Amino acid sequence: MDTSKITASDLSKDQPALIFIFSRPCSPCNKNIPYWNKIGKIIEGRATIYGIVLSDLTEAYNFSERTQLAFPIYIPNDLNQFIKEMKIKFNLPQTILYHRNKVYFTQLGLLNGDDTTDIINTVKKLLGASQ
Repeated sequence: MDTSKITASDLSKDQPALIFIFSRPCSPCNKNIPYWNKIGKIIEGRATIYGIVLSDLTEAYNFSERTQLAFPIYIPNDLNQFIKEMKIKFNLPQTILYHRNKVYFTQLGLLNGDDTTDIINTVKKLLGASQ
């Protein structure tokens, strides 16, 4: 919750990028938070994680104060433009693993333990392949 901005060049770094887009309108109700936190703690420092809250600054700040997340959260500068450009049509959480201009994992909706393991193992493989 600072003034950091995410750009396309941020996603093109050597590290894989995990993008967690919270569901609307109830970010704290998101049932993926325990899975996302687990992923964040296990791969800390090996992948860049972006939690994107689709709300205003006040709600995002209050949410970050109530929730102990293992990754930073961001809000879009122009929420309507972000929703339009990302083609967000459903009020479901999204999990995306992106590395070197390719999507390796995407899940619309809820994760489970197997998904979490797949994401962690894929990050490890991607890091092994890039060395």
